Amino acid sequence: MICAVLLVREISQLSDQLYQAYHQDIDLVEIRLDAMQKIDLIELRSVLETVKIPYILSLRSEWLNQEITPPEEGRIPFLKSIIELKPDYLSFEYPLDMPLIKYVTNGTTPVITLVDFEGMAKIAFNSVLPFMEKHPDYILKISATPNNINDLLTIWRISRTCIKKNIKHVILGMGRAGRFTRLLSNKLGNLWTYGRLDLIHEEPRLPGMVPIKYIRRAMTPDAVLFVGLCDTTSREIERLFFKLIDYTDKPFSYLNLNTPQIPDLNQMILWAKDRILGGLYIGMGWQEQVVNILEAKDHSVIYTGRCNMIKQTENGLKGYNTIVPALVKLIKPYAKSIKRVYIEGTDMNILSYLTALRDFEISEIIVRSQDYDIIDMLKRINPRVNDHSNAFYDTYDLYINCQVPSKGFENVLPTKTTIIESCKLVIDPLSKMNNTPVIKFAIKNNIDFIDGWDIFTNSLLMIVESWSDQIIPIEIIRNISEIESFDPVSLLC
Repeated sequence: MICAVLLVREISQLSDQLYQAYHQDIDLVEIRLDAMQKIDLIELRSVLETVKIPYILSLRSEWLNQEITPPEEGRIPFLKSIIELKPDYLSFEYPLDMPLIKYVTNGTTPVITLVDFEGMAKIAFNSVLPFMEKHPDYILKISATPNNINDLLTIWRISRTCIKKNIKHVILGMGRAGRFTRLLSNKLGNLWTYGRLDLIHEEPRLPGMVPIKYIRRAMTPDAVLFVGLCDTTSREIERLFFKLIDYTDKPFSYLNLNTPQIPDLNQMILWAKDRILGGLYIGMGWQEQVVNILEAKDHSVIYTGRCNMIKQTENGLKGYNTIVPALVKLIKPYAKSIKRVYIEGTDMNILSYLTALRDFEISEIIVRSQDYDIIDMLKRINPRVNDHSNAFYDTYDLYINCQVPSKGFENVLPTKTTIIESCKLVIDPLSKMNNTPVIKFAIKNNIDFIDGWDIFTNSLLMIVESWSDQIIPIEIIRNISEIESFDPVSLLC
């Protein structure tokens, strides 16, 4: 079931939000009385008598709005008055409200609630467990704030215990990491989960809320959650994934999780192996470390030593580097006209470019590098590689810039103009908003170009296509505007 939180300042506003809940096919609603500026029990009873779906009443001990004075008679006596309204469900905070349980009458199900807005420390699960075992008709609700993957693991273990002991429960996390629990609510064994109503006005913005449409997608029997393991919980990357996923017909969900430590990475890999997760997007900080954990490797990983995507296959968890097929896709329209390639530098993930070029009939790849020892290693990836000191011509068909400029040289063209101006295609992964000297030169001289945004977005497209086994039109990528925070060095280098 899906529950929506109704968060209003005035009782008179409840009717509008209830209408929205009905319109969006919500299964039940939770009415947060602690958000109200003034609570008139007679007026509240009148509204509740019109509610068409089951509802929960909650009165938090930590009053939501510090500008609003709690009921003068005190919270506990007021909560006792709320019991007399005989709601379908009523939230009782543990252990504070336990003396009031005896006043509950038939028709109202107590929801024993543990809340921690800052972490997991206040969640006294071991203490409440014996109480819940004595009252199998009650529902245990835990709202915690996981700050790391270890906290998510604790929530997972609590849910496993509840399932084993047949305790009815709703266990969820708040905050950005807490969305993990909402999208995996079915696997946590929850009676319901929470989603955010799509309202034009007065939309509740509670921590960790996920829009109803994504919650509903995640609640289908064949729903799959994919997780991104990144150095940063970039909202922009999430939005890109959701735009691509929306074009598939699969019940997929995606979210980013910050993974600062190896144990966090290992736990996500374990959940992927156990099919709790459908697959993983691997951020730049983990792309080399994850390779040794894989059960199977695509050739793109074998050649480059990097993995940015993992999915389940017949051979177990298999890793891919989708930068490689993205480059192949972008270069392919020029395949017949590209024979000679010039690569400037070896900074920007050059192994991915050399691996991609294996798919084309290239006669020679000249690499200009200050590190002369690296050329022999590059030849093992692509035997057509040759050092620039052995180049006798300045005429090339494809130019690739893999050189991150030194400080103070950001606006200097890294290569002789005669080399670039002869090319039919220029690739500069460092380009952001077409701001590098290489791309500016290509535009000025009417040379086709591929920039970092093209490479990055196409690599994400390849990930979603692999996860979904569907082809996504390239126009979808072209219609996505480049985000200002896009950093090609941190995402592609």
